[in-house]
Amino acid sequence: MALWNPLRKLFGEAPVPRPAAAPPRPAERAAPRAAPSEPTVATAQQGDQAAAAPPPDPLPALAARFGASLLGGGEPMPHPPSAAERDALARLHALAERGLDADAVPRLPAVLPKLMALARRDDVSPREISELLARDPALVGEVVRLANSPRYRTQRPIEDLTGALMLLGQLGLSQLVMRAAVRPIFKTAQGRLGQAAAARLWELSERCGHACGSRRAGFPDAFSAYLAGTAAPVGLIVALRVLDQGMPVVAPGSQILHAGMWRQALRLSAQAAGQWDFPDEVAQSLTHLAGASMGAAEAAGDPLTQALRQALAAALSQALGCRAEGAAALPPTEAALAAELDRIFAREVTA
Repeated sequence: MALWNPLRKLFGEAPVPRPAAAPPRPAERAAPRAAPSEPTVATAQQGDQAAAAPPPDPLPALAARFGASLLGGGEPMPHPPSAAERDALARLHALAERGLDADAVPRLPAVLPKLMALARRDDVSPREISELLARDPALVGEVVRLANSPRYRTQRPIEDLTGALMLLGQLGLSQLVMRAAVRPIFKTAQGRLGQAAAARLWELSERCGHACGSRRAGFPDAFSAYLAGTAAPVGLIVALRVLDQGMPVVAPGSQILHAGMWRQALRLSAQAAGQWDFPDEVAQSLTHLAGASMGAAEAAGDPLTQALRQALAAALSQALGCRAEGAAALPPTEAALAAELDRIFAREVTA
């Protein structure tokens, strides 16, 4: 708001009096002038509105660009959707309305529901987590392998679950278990588009999960936030399979196609999170992102939705390689999250 001073005082000497001028004849009267205060007030109000306007929301545009990259690259087109695109969106909408079948969603390891319950307890002991994970030897092996990955840069090799737990702590180990459990879902992608995009979708899932669980994202339950970020891209696997089963969609696709594909894919992600017994708030935040403007309105009243939107924007920005060209377009929180992802995941690239 403009600052107004209601007490304006004039300081200085009194003006020198001037002789009174004769009043002008009627023909010489000047036309009345508009009060100078009116345009000044209007200009001030416009300036106030411009200053108060929020920065543009980067998420929908980044999501559309990423979707276009999965189809072959290029900028999403502003033209109306083609017949193939309309058919694909109709089939995606019908699938989301029916809901995912239990057989369509890969089962997560049986220990995960109990692990998620332990991860949310403040008084859980390392021994409880170790004993629970020991019931799934394959999962233990994957966790140990990931603990030895370049991201953690351990000074000596981690050989067992106890060593991994000491290195990572409760939350870090829970995240690694979740990573080990979800990664095979992306490896089993079907169809030409799904198989070509599987590695990129997994990377997006991993980065979005990390960013959403970061302290910078601001949601207090880091594990629920990590689950929400990890699950967000899952529905895209199903969406690409649906696109593969119909008429070919020509890259890069229309803006309407990508907006609709993300909307239905996020609905499917929310359904998968429900079938995996993720916390209710996780499925709710994913459902919010499936709404108009990818949950921009709901984010104002739901901290997890806000954290998920910020994390997904940061992860998409990094996945598209547009940090250098468009960093200024990201709001401060998203830019800080993207920079954090740059630092952490660059270790694995350079290793």
